[in-house]
Amino acid sequence: MTSKETATVAAWLRRYPELDVEIKRTEFELMVKRNETDENIGGGRMQNNNTHAFESTVIKVADDKKLNTLTHNQKTIRRMVGRESDEMQTLINELYFKRHTQETMVSLAIKFGVSRALLFRQRNAFFKRLYKRLLTEE
Repeated sequence: MTSKETATVAAWLRRYPELDVEIKRTEFELMVKRNETDENIGGGRMQNNNTHAFESTVIKVADDKKLNTLTHNQKTIRRMVGRESDEMQTLINELYFKRHTQETMVSLAIKFGVSRALLFRQRNAFFKRLYKRLLTEE
């Protein structure tokens, strides 16, 4: 796994605690009706005034790439972290989910009673599995 891929996974893990808020904000932005320009320049009444505002909003929300990516990545991270061992869940929670932490890989290795190298190997294996899942759209 390249350092760029590792950084991508770490960034998504750090972003995970705020994904609920970001998803709701994105949905809200899509649902808010934007000021549309009035194309009826000449005056008069519009014939066959069939607006499908609700349908177009639903389609807009369902087809939005950013929203779909956010929800997919949130579900994937939740599912993958939930399947991991207690040690790995603690590591991810301490290093990536908490905003301000004092923990390091060395302090966690001492806490778990394992070597730092083993902890890095386990983390890298998890990152590799997670990266593959984040790339696949289900």
